[in-house]
Amino acid sequence: MALQPDIQYVPICYVDGSAARKLERPVYKTPAAPQPRSRKAKRIVVAIDPVAIFGLLVAMVLLISMVSGFVQYAVAQEQNRQMSDYVTALELEKAQLEQIYREGYDLDEIRDFADANGMVPAEQAPQIQIDVQLPQPEQQQMTFWESVSTFLAGLFA
Repeated sequence: MALQPDIQYVPICYVDGSAARKLERPVYKTPAAPQPRSRKAKRIVVAIDPVAIFGLLVAMVLLISMVSGFVQYAVAQEQNRQMSDYVTALELEKAQLEQIYREGYDLDEIRDFADANGMVPAEQAPQIQIDVQLPQPEQQQMTFWESVSTFLAGLFA
């Protein structure tokens, strides 16, 4: 450990002349009645915080966009309902038209007409299978100069 210096405290003794003296203030006489002071009119100061105003404007814009979004959603739901009703009406009309079409012809009459003309059902008709093989195109051998010219044409094309 390093040696610490030996510190001895000296008792504080004031000797006349060693203490700081207080300065005496000059005494001023006050007048008997104070003079009336003219008061300035108070100015009304309204502090506007630009960040708060900007925040309110952003909140209003978001509120308006949210309301318009709800309105658009309601309009889209109404259109969806109308289209669903329209599809249902079209399906009913299709079913009615198919029924009218089926009632418009007589299967017995068609079968008699087909028998009279010599038509047979597809299951009784003879079926023939034919296997077709496509011929392979002949490949011509290119000469050396043709292969070189083709290579160069492909290189510089």
